[in-house]
Amino acid sequence: MACIVPEPDTHMLSSNKFFPGKYLGILVETAYRQLVLCPSDSNWQPASRAELVTILQRVGMLGQLVTSAIPDRFLIGDAFMQLFSFMGCAPSIEFTPKDLHNIDWLEFVFIQLSPAQARPRWRVDKESAKPACPHCQRRIPAWIQHYHANDMILTCPHCKQSEHACRWRWFDAGACARQFVSIVNVFPKESMPTETVLLQLQQETGVPWHYFYLHAPLFTD
Repeated sequence: MACIVPEPDTHMLSSNKFFPGKYLGILVETAYRQLVLCPSDSNWQPASRAELVTILQRVGMLGQLVTSAIPDRFLIGDAFMQLFSFMGCAPSIEFTPKDLHNIDWLEFVFIQLSPAQARPRWRVDKESAKPACPHCQRRIPAWIQHYHANDMILTCPHCKQSEHACRWRWFDAGACARQFVSIVNVFPKESMPTETVLLQLQQETGVPWHYFYLHAPLFTD
C-alpha cells in the first residue's frame, strides 16, 4: 500500500495515507491496527522519553524493548492483562515475536511510543470517525467533505461554524496530543483500557488520559 509523505508538521490521517500537505514523494508503509492512549491535555508531554518509559513501567503496562535496534517498540508489561480487557479471541493473541532475528511486526501485540512533538499532532481514523461540532454538537459522518486541509479547519454543514480540527470531538476515532502510546495489532473494540490504568496514568502524570482506535502507519516523526 502506498502513502503520501507531506512536509514536516502536517498531520496524519488513517488508511495508510498522509493528509494534508504538499507532497514530497511516495513511501510504502504498513498500516497497523492500534489502540492509542494519550493525555486529554493536548499540550502535556513527559520531560523525556526515559521519564515516560519509567511511568509506563511503574504502572505495569510496559515491558522491555522488543529489540535494541528499534528504541520505541516495547513488549507488554507484567500487569498488562490486568490493565486492559480483551474480548472473545484473547487466548489466540500473541504478545511476543516468534523469531527475534526476523521479527514479523504484524504477528504480535507490542507497544509503540510516539516521538516527542513540539506541538500537538492530530491523529484520526478517517474511515470510522464521526466527529461532533463543538458548537451545535451534531455529529458529521461525511466530515472529510467539509475539511479544509491547508489550515486544518472543519466547517459544520449544520450550523456553518468553522473550527480547527483539534477543537472537534472525535470520540474513540481520534485526538490531538503531543504524546501517543499505541497498543499495536489490536482491532477496534477487541481491547480497551480499564478504568484502573487510566486512573494510574492520571495519578502519574497529573492529567486525565483517554483512548481511541486507529488504522494507520506508526508514528515515525
